[in-house]
Amino acid sequence: MSADNEGNSQLRVLVTCAIILAVTAIGFTLSFLKPVMVPLVLAILLSFIVLPIVDAIQVRFKLPRSAAVTIALMACGLVIGAVVLLATHSVISIQPKLPEYQAKLTEIGEGFLNTLQGWGLPVKTQMIDFPVSSFLVQTLESLAASFTNLLLILIFVVYLVADRKPHINKAGVFGEVEAKIRKYLLLKLAVSCGTGLSVWAILSLIGLDLAAVFGLVAFALNFIPSLGSVIATLVPVPLALVQFEDTLPVMLVLLLPGVVQFAVGNVFEPRFMGSKLKIHPVTLMLSLVFWGVLWQMPGMILATPITVVLKIVLERREGTKAIARLMEGHISPPPETDVLAGAEDGGEKRAL
Repeated sequence: MSADNEGNSQLRVLVTCAIILAVTAIGFTLSFLKPVMVPLVLAILLSFIVLPIVDAIQVRFKLPRSAAVTIALMACGLVIGAVVLLATHSVISIQPKLPEYQAKLTEIGEGFLNTLQGWGLPVKTQMIDFPVSSFLVQTLESLAASFTNLLLILIFVVYLVADRKPHINKAGVFGEVEAKIRKYLLLKLAVSCGTGLSVWAILSLIGLDLAAVFGLVAFALNFIPSLGSVIATLVPVPLALVQFEDTLPVMLVLLLPGVVQFAVGNVFEPRFMGSKLKIHPVTLMLSLVFWGVLWQMPGMILATPITVVLKIVLERREGTKAIARLMEGHISPPPETDVLAGAEDGGEKRAL
C-alpha cells in the first residue's frame, strides 16, 4: 500500500507540473500572438451581435446572404466611424488651449512640490514640464490604431457570419456558449451605451473639454468589472483641475459621473443582468488580472466573456465540474453528490 501511495503521489506531482508548464506555455503563446488574437476574439464577440442583424435583414428583405452581411457591417462601420471621428474632432479642438493647459499644469505641479517641501520632505522645486502636446499626439495615434484594428476585426466578422444560415441554432455546449455570450453582450452593450451617453451629456453641460472622449472612455471601461467604473470616474478630473478655476465644476465632474457609475453598477446591471453569469467576483477579478497582464486593456475588456466560456466548458465534463463550481464560489460538493453519498453509506450500513 505504501508503494502504491508513493506512486500516486509522484503521479500527482508530475500532473501538477505538466499543468503548470502547459499554462505557462499557453500564456506566452497568447501574449506573443496578441496582435492577431485580440482582433479575432473581438470579432467573435462582435459576430454574436451582428449575426441576428444579418439574419433579420436577409429574411425581412429577402436579400442574398452577402448583401445582408454587407449592409449590416456598413451600418456597424458607420456608427463606429462616427464615434471615432467625433472623438478625434474633440481632441483636435483643444489644440489652441494647449499652451494655457501647459502653464496651468506646471503651476499646479510646482505648487504641489512646494507643499511637500513645506512639510519637510526632500523634494526639489525646479520647473516641471508636462508633455501635453506629446500626449495629444499619442491620443490621436491611438485613435488611428484603433481604426486600423477595426478594419481587421470587420474582416474577421465577414468570414464568421458569411456562411451561417439564418435561424440555425447550435446545440450542445456551443449553443449554450453562444446564447449566454450573446445575451450578456447585448445587455452589457445597452448598459454601456447608456453610461457613455450619460457621462457625455453631464460633462458637456458642465462645460468640460473632451466630453465626447470621456463618454467614449466610460462606454469602453464599463466592460471591465468594478475597476473600470472607478477609472472612468477619475479620468476627467485632471483636465477639470486644469480647465476650471473654481472648485464647484471640478467637484461636479467627479461626483455626477460617479453617481451614474454607482447607479449603473449597483442598481441597473444587477436588476437586468442579475446573477445569470453565476461567477464569483473573486474569480472575475483574478481573470481580470490574468488577461490584463497578457493583453493589457483589451484583455481586461475580454476577461468576463472568456471566463464565461471557460466555465460553461468546464461544467460539461465530469472531471472539471468541481473547478466550475469553484469559479462560482462553491467549495463544498453539490447537494446531489451529498445525497447520493449519504444513500450509499446508509445502504452499506444496512447491508452490514
